[in-house]
Amino acid sequence: MKLDEILIVLDPGHGGKDPGAVGKLGLRESDVVLSVCLILAENLRSYGVPVKLTREVDEFLSLAERCDLANSAKATLFLSVHCNASTTGATGIETFHMLGSVKGAEFAGCLQDSLLDEFTESNDRGVKQESYYVLRKTKMAAALAELEFIDVAEKEELFSQSHVLAAYADALLDGILAMLGIAKRVPLIAKGLPTLPSGREKRCSERRKLVIKGLVAVAGNLEAEAKAMRKLTEEVLTWEEEAGE
Repeated sequence: MKLDEILIVLDPGHGGKDPGAVGKLGLRESDVVLSVCLILAENLRSYGVPVKLTREVDEFLSLAERCDLANSAKATLFLSVHCNASTTGATGIETFHMLGSVKGAEFAGCLQDSLLDEFTESNDRGVKQESYYVLRKTKMAAALAELEFIDVAEKEELFSQSHVLAAYADALLDGILAMLGIAKRVPLIAKGLPTLPSGREKRCSERRKLVIKGLVAVAGNLEAEAKAMRKLTEEVLTWEEEAGE
């Protein structure tokens, strides 16, 4: 696919009257993900990849408006970026795709791999299937990334640091480039940051094969699909352990 045939829509979650999750020190999810997406957009443009954002300022948009923008623009990929929150003290990174979506599963897998390569101490909460509105109502390959838990003091402190936000943006960039098959170079905004480990393309490719095999085998049967995806997750985790991750 040529660059002028690609369009990435980035969706910073929440905004305006909806701050999303709020950390104990007052840091708002809506502000964190907007900063990450603005950096990510510039990094993508440095590759010549066309980008649109559902919002570029602190404003409220309905879920329908976000999906309508992506659909009317005929986006190639849709990425919604969020911070997580929990009452249990949970931590980690997880990425979602629409139930049964092969391309969505590929995309989510590439993003999850890239985030974990960059943030090696974060727990891997996996690639998961859900029927979230922005995944269900968009017509292209779509993923929703939950970067970390903003209500955990240590993670909130990290989210307040500009170089950490740039690192999240760089990791998401890697996932998008892997999905598009574009070779990685050091992006303009991220110059001076540590380079990412080699071998990501192989890991992304292997995860794609596993995901596609699992989804195709259980197409049209949600109960069987859920069982197969649990088994698939175990296989991926075993593969990663054997690979020394």
